[in-house]
Amino acid sequence: MSGATHRAALGAPAFARVRPILSTARGVRRFDCGTGFARLPLAPAAPTSPAMPDTPSAVDRIDAAIARIESAIDARAKAGDALARRHAALKARMAEAVAALDDVIARGTAS
Repeated sequence: MSGATHRAALGAPAFARVRPILSTARGVRRFDCGTGFARLPLAPAAPTSPAMPDTPSAVDRIDAAIARIESAIDARAKAGDALARRHAALKARMAEAVAALDDVIARGTAS
């Protein structure tokens, strides 16, 4: 019994029953992969059971990412607005302090 026939008799998959052919170009043995694919068994589907957690689909993950990005943009805009208000308040207080110092200096030179 030849090797290919022996493998087929043992219940090997269909691709194991393909007979090698000799390439005349380099003298290398290779398999004729162009035949026998219709007989190959299909891969089983992924198991689904109630015990497996529901995993979000790619679209759900993309939607969640977009929501996180939008909330980060809003938070950054609010932080920027708060910083601008604090800057304006500090600028006004500094202007008042400088004006008060100018008054003190003006009264001190007048005496």
